[in-house]
Amino acid sequence: MPVETVSLENARLTLEKLGFSLEAKEPSTRWIDQKSILCGVPKCGKSNLLAQAGASNFFIRLAPEFTNLKTFGVDCRDLGEVESVVGRLLQANTQKAFIWDTITFDPGDRLLDFIAEAVSEHYEADSIGDIPHGKGWSAYKLKIRSFVYSLEPLPAHKFFVFHTQTREYPEAGQEHEKNPKTYPKEIVALSEKTESVFAKWVDSIFHIKTGYVGDKEARVIL
Repeated sequence: MPVETVSLENARLTLEKLGFSLEAKEPSTRWIDQKSILCGVPKCGKSNLLAQAGASNFFIRLAPEFTNLKTFGVDCRDLGEVESVVGRLLQANTQKAFIWDTITFDPGDRLLDFIAEAVSEHYEADSIGDIPHGKGWSAYKLKIRSFVYSLEPLPAHKFFVFHTQTREYPEAGQEHEKNPKTYPKEIVALSEKTESVFAKWVDSIFHIKTGYVGDKEARVIL
């Protein structure tokens, strides 16, 4: 019986057969693929703005500040409750029962407080700063990043609502002067240890600015 031979040309592996795609990945501009920070001074209408989406926006309310605002979602008072809700949302998505196009974590600083409390409890410390050798801050930032990335499978825009704070910055060329000229700038109210990295884990930062046009109060989103 003749022995069949296989052409090496036909048997040659290709990148496609190995599971590699040679197509460029285009950046997504879809609403449900984005993560954003919405920030502004207290009482400027951040939650009110997002609540206008009605039942399509699932609010994870992290503080008892919504008594005068109609929102759809749940109340959470610690990280365990938040993670439980996220787990159920992921399950709803797996079961093709996910109905929201936006998820809002409000206020975001409480979410970070919950994470800090969980890290401190894990190390049996009173606060992150009491954990030696910088392990507390490293674990804190890692847990924030892991949490944010755990939301990726959900087909919804993720909003994190924060206040802003004013910080003085030296003018250009004055950075190394003893008494530099400075200018005030409103920034997201995050600690200096997290503000530079948290911004890397979201796609956009929306800043609500308030002011007056004549005698009428106005808002603009930057």
